Parts: sequence; C-alpha cells; structure tokens
Amino acid sequence: MLGAQVAGAHPGVQERARTNATSVERLSELPVAEAAKLVRHLDPGQLRTALRRERDGKGRKTLIQRLEAELGKR
Repeated sequence: MLGAQVAGAHPGVQERARTNATSVERLSELPVAEAAKLVRHLDPGQLRTALRRERDGKGRKTLIQRLEAELGKR
C-alpha cells in the first residue's frame, strides 16, 4: 500500500516514505529508552501513528507520554 501511495514519485520521496514507515514501525520493536530518543525525529503524522500503535499494542506509559509531549510541542 505504501508503494501505491508514492508510485511515480521522485526516488528521494519514495526513499523517505520507506524510511518514515520503518521509523514508526521500529518504535514498537525497541526498548522504551531507545524508542523515546527517536520520537523527536518524527513528523506530526508519524507521531500520531506511533501513538495509536503504542496505545493499541504494548501500551508503554513512558513512551505514550513522550509521544504525547512531542505532539503537544507542535
């Protein structure tokens, strides 16, 4: 589905889309301390996605609070 969204896009755009999707997906695989370090590099859409996934998945309070705080700054 991701490829369909950026089909025909410039190769740089496609690479960023793959990297961004990977960043959000990786958060759930990382320990909280490492995941929290990556939060500041996410854009608002990625933050919302990561927050939803964390709430629906592992539900780690510290990471949820960090995601909410970062969203509040933007």
